[in-house]
Amino acid sequence: SVAAAVSIDSALTNVRKTVEGTEADYQRLKESAIEFSKTNPVSASQVLEIEALGAQLGFGTSQLEEFGRVVSGMNIATNLNAEDAATEMAQFINIMGNPKGKEEISNLGSSIIDLGNHYATTERDIMAMAMRIAGAGAQMNMSEGEVLGLATALSSVGIEAEAGGTAISTIMSTIDMAVAKNDASLVDWASA
Repeated sequence: SVAAAVSIDSALTNVRKTVEGTEADYQRLKESAIEFSKTNPVSASQVLEIEALGAQLGFGTSQLEEFGRVVSGMNIATNLNAEDAATEMAQFINIMGNPKGKEEISNLGSSIIDLGNHYATTERDIMAMAMRIAGAGAQMNMSEGEVLGLATALSSVGIEAEAGGTAISTIMSTIDMAVAKNDASLVDWASA
């Protein structure tokens, strides 16, 4: 139990180094990580390490508890590891330009898991494709849900994110530009 306490305090130190907060904020994060670890197959120190990563990616102390809970849950329930889930979710939210609120974090995690459970693809493939097309999606004013839906559809038919994501992004940008210019090529895109 001494080793566990040292591990938790070491992880909490990483949180302190990455985000400014009050002592009460840090204690709240520590206590919630311990409580979460009592009912889930993840240690409190692992939850705090995820929260430290979230802080590095721009989340504040008020969002870190939910971020740690969601990412830990994704690590448990999906084929995404915690570091990839944390990084890709935070970057996706940044690219789409949405706030990093508690509800947004939870909704994003739930959406990814639901899509992975109901379509012929995995959460890792959905996020890989979503990351490839997010920039073009944001440029076209698509919502996070629309980008995730398109990413799911593309990955569920076997399109690889590395090759297909770039091609789809190029097509999306081309169509967006044609719409903005009211270009004659719109007829061709509409008939395709």
